[in-house]
Amino acid sequence: MQRRLSVGTSPVLLANANPNRVSFHLLFVPASIEAANTGTLYVLKGGPPTATTGVGNSGDALTQSAQLSDSESYAGDPSVYKGSWWAVSDTAAQIVVVDDIAKDRSGE
Repeated sequence: MQRRLSVGTSPVLLANANPNRVSFHLLFVPASIEAANTGTLYVLKGGPPTATTGVGNSGDALTQSAQLSDSESYAGDPSVYKGSWWAVSDTAAQIVVVDDIAKDRSGE
C-alpha cells in the first residue's frame, strides 16, 4: 500500500512489523515537487531514530530525491526486513512516499 507521509522532528512510524512483507520502498520526494523538502531524513529499522548524524541510532541519512528499498530477490526471500520502519527529520514537514507490500502466504 502506497502512502504519502509528513515526517518532522518527532519520530514517525512508516510501516508496522509485518511477517508477510515482500517489499518496502521509501522515496524522499524531490524539492522540485515539494519545495520544503530541504532537510535530512533519518530512517531506522526496528525503532525510532534520532536526527543526529553519526549517533548509533540515527539510521540511514537521506536527502531529498533519495530512495531506500528492501525487496525480495525471489519468492520467500528471508533477507527482506519484516520489522517496523521509522523516520525522523532535522526539519519539519518533510514529505515522503512509502510503499509497503505484503503477500498473503496462508495458502503456501
